[in-house]
Amino acid sequence: METSYSIQSFRPSIVHRIYVLIGLAWPVFGIIFIYFLCDASWLSGDFRLSPYFPLATIAALGTGYLLARFLSSRLLARLFAFVKHGQPFLYFDRAVDIAVPTDPDKPALIKSGLLQLDMTRISRLHLTLLGVMEMRSDDITGGGTSYVLARLPLSVLSLADQKDLVEAFKKYRPDLIVSDRLAKRLMSSVVKGQSMVQALGALVLVAALIDVSYASFVWLDILKEHYAAQTLARTDAIYGGTVQEKLERARNRRTLRMSWTGGADDQDSLKKEASKRYRHAEQMRVTPFPLSWAFKALFTGGNSASQLDIIRAETLRDLGRPEEACEILQGVVAKKQPGIKAHLALVRLLIDMGQIKAAQSELLTIEDAHKDLLLPKVLRLDLERRLGADAKERASLLARSMQELDEQVFGDEPAWPPGGERPITEMWHRQDLEILGRDY
Repeated sequence: METSYSIQSFRPSIVHRIYVLIGLAWPVFGIIFIYFLCDASWLSGDFRLSPYFPLATIAALGTGYLLARFLSSRLLARLFAFVKHGQPFLYFDRAVDIAVPTDPDKPALIKSGLLQLDMTRISRLHLTLLGVMEMRSDDITGGGTSYVLARLPLSVLSLADQKDLVEAFKKYRPDLIVSDRLAKRLMSSVVKGQSMVQALGALVLVAALIDVSYASFVWLDILKEHYAAQTLARTDAIYGGTVQEKLERARNRRTLRMSWTGGADDQDSLKKEASKRYRHAEQMRVTPFPLSWAFKALFTGGNSASQLDIIRAETLRDLGRPEEACEILQGVVAKKQPGIKAHLALVRLLIDMGQIKAAQSELLTIEDAHKDLLLPKVLRLDLERRLGADAKERASLLARSMQELDEQVFGDEPAWPPGGERPITEMWHRQDLEILGRDY
């Protein structure tokens, strides 16, 4: 007759499950954010993402939950049995089960994933420095040594369940030896305090995911409004590709413009809508939800704020407000370590405004800080030519520039082994080539 069992389950604590869920939800939300950042299908019309941030949070949590269920499944335990020895790849739904037989002559079993152990064979419980409880047996090895049958990260259980689990081991193995470290942990008041701190941390992580979801979607809406303003304000040609591809992109751009202006496609409507879109972007930038910590932390300071300021300046330039754009960029470059992108954007703008000497002065600053870059040197040579420098002066500047590049980049050539010369690798904008070819 087959023996029946009653099951006593020890599930991971709610705090542990929240940590696992949030840990898996973060990368899922990252994928959602990258999708909307790379996909342009939502840009038309007045659609905004920010009101839908709760749906993104729910989708991330829901997908994270399904991933957690899969990673804790028996299927994955089988796939990783050669590493985990049948124990769960991840603890989420269940930690361990104790199967108590109805037949008193049968031993109780402890189950975890695919693992199934006779509890009477476990003679020692040892807690490692990393908080992992090792179930050891002296019966297998003898001679005073013990063999590790299974391991359980004790932190996945609540403190009450940890105590109950150890008591269950003692019930089926009265001579069970519990290590001093494990006994002290179960009696320590510090562990209770740690559990409360972990619970608070879990709540903070949930709130952080919601807040970052809101801030990220507002950021995407701001980028959309700037893109719309720039697209409406620019009337330049479509570059690259075959004639057919250019025509297709021109039709797509016209469709977008008309979706933003309500069908109007005349210059006055485009200019008015472009200014309106810029104002929308500014309103979202300066008046986000006041309790949003993430928006302030991620997008109102540091590199993100500088990048947004460069985008704002580009939009103002397209709107025919170069003085305001110049003021924004000068504010960016005045900050500590703003990066070369802001400096170059300011140089390009000053050249467009005809302020060649100011652009030359800014290029000198860039050259002093970035002696290994070619673009500032090429632009400066071009500006020197425009300012009337003679051939001798330009040749001297070129010689100094080449000396710096030899010291910073090229080194001695030819290189050994042959073919190993070091090239310059840096990013040039189309506008840089337009500046250099302006007089040709």
